[in-house]
Amino acid sequence: VPDLSNVGLMEDRATLRISSQLLANWLHHGLVSEGEIRSVFAEMAKVVDQQNARDKAYRPMSTNLDTNIAYQAALKLVLDGKRAPNGYTEFTLHDARRKAKAAFVSRL
Repeated sequence: VPDLSNVGLMEDRATLRISSQLLANWLHHGLVSEGEIRSVFAEMAKVVDQQNARDKAYRPMSTNLDTNIAYQAALKLVLDGKRAPNGYTEFTLHDARRKAKAAFVSRL
C-alpha cells in the first residue's frame, strides 16, 4: 500500500487492526471528531484513487463516498471500532467483501 509519499508499505490485517483501533481510540477520547475522521477519509479517498488511476480494474472511491463499499468499510472500521470485539477487522471486511461480490454479480 503506498503511503502519502507513494512509498510502498506492507499492510496486512494486523496493521489495519492497529491503525483502525488507534483512530477509534482517539475518537472515543475526543482527540478527533467524527467530522474530522470523515473529512480526512474523504481526502484520502482521492489520494487512493490517484494512486490506483492506472489500474483498469480499480473502482474509484471518491466519486460516490456514500455508496462505495470499500470506502464505507474503511470508515466503519474506525467509527465502529470501539464495538468491534478485540478490534478485529474480519467481520467488517468479510461483510464488505460479500456486498462487493453481490454488487458485481448484479451488474452482470
